Amino acid sequence: MWIENLNLSLKEKQKLKNVLNESRIVNINFMQNIIYLSLQNSKIVLLRNSTEELFKELKKNVEKNFLLREKVKKTNKRKAGDWTEEEIEYLKYNFYDTDIDSLSLHLKKSQYQISLKAIEMKLVGAREWSSREIEYLEKNVDLPNYKLAKILKRSLSSVKAKKRVLRMRKGKGCYL
Repeated sequence: MWIENLNLSLKEKQKLKNVLNESRIVNINFMQNIIYLSLQNSKIVLLRNSTEELFKELKKNVEKNFLLREKVKKTNKRKAGDWTEEEIEYLKYNFYDTDIDSLSLHLKKSQYQISLKAIEMKLVGAREWSSREIEYLEKNVDLPNYKLAKILKRSLSSVKAKKRVLRMRKGKGCYL
């Protein structure tokens, strides 16, 4: 620990270590040979008979430690709605052949979050079915829905819905 490198007696170093174990330094000042350490728990520690060199060294170490802690805090912070690159790749490659419930369980995201991300990535959207797509669907109606979805680059629910509409229009019941 950086305290070991400070020009303090063993007793003073131990006291400083104990104080820093309880709370962290939020501010440091130097006046009339006294170093004032303001702590997060609202306590103030005084280091009497201190030199300006000791103050500068202590301040440098405190700031360095504080910046490191803040950097770690920022890198570890991840909001629930944030997506990692791995999650985005997983969604991209599995969206068309996996139902939203399974995606939700695997990614530990709500169905709403998955739907929003899919729209954002333009994996889904209200686009019209082309005559070529409808023709392909009618010819390959016996293929599993997830395969049709992947081939046609449509969502699983879109393929199911289109099959229902086509079947209803022809008056033959319902495909699922």
